[in-house]
Amino acid sequence: MYVLPYAVEKDEDGEPLDKKAYLEVLKRGMEMECYDCFYQYAMTLEDEEEVEQVLKKAVELGSPQAARFLGDYYRQVGDIEDAESREYYYQQAWLYYSAGARYASKECMERMYDMADEQVLLVPEERKNVIAIVGARRGSQKLINAVVDAYKQGKLTEFAAEIEQYHLPKYDAEWMEEDDEDDYEDEFLSLEELLACIVTENLYILIWPKPYYIL
Repeated sequence: MYVLPYAVEKDEDGEPLDKKAYLEVLKRGMEMECYDCFYQYAMTLEDEEEVEQVLKKAVELGSPQAARFLGDYYRQVGDIEDAESREYYYQQAWLYYSAGARYASKECMERMYDMADEQVLLVPEERKNVIAIVGARRGSQKLINAVVDAYKQGKLTEFAAEIEQYHLPKYDAEWMEEDDEDDYEDEFLSLEELLACIVTENLYILIWPKPYYIL
């Protein structure tokens, strides 16, 4: 079922070489209620209302991608609407992100956490922390970081054993990796700072300022 959208050969940009055949494959999958076929089909449409209806059907069938897409759409509309309409769109965004979270989408959980953290909706602190801990369990590095940061502030102590054993090591590992990248960047030598270049028959000598790097 789920390989149907990929059964048609595509070009380097991911566009189907035979769009008619591609749509026929998608429609066959939609007849069998393949949620990914509904999602992929929606991406071929131009009418916004039709796109929305097809995506809603995909969500009903269990598509985390469609849930995230609709959540992002409503969130973006809410960001530009007036105050009177904004809450409605944010509520719709939360609704679809919640659906995506039920389908194990860590991206949807991250977006729910962001909405709670930015207070675009009134979400209790306890619920925001639960979103973070569940997202961390699903492997979201962003929410692992949020969990550990909250734990260091004296929150989520009821999950102390879990955080200490599973999330804190991943948190520390990411910071160590970032430090290693920073160290590498610090050691990068710029040609703009090059003092001299000595060329012999068999050797190139490049000299930088103090501490006098010589290659």
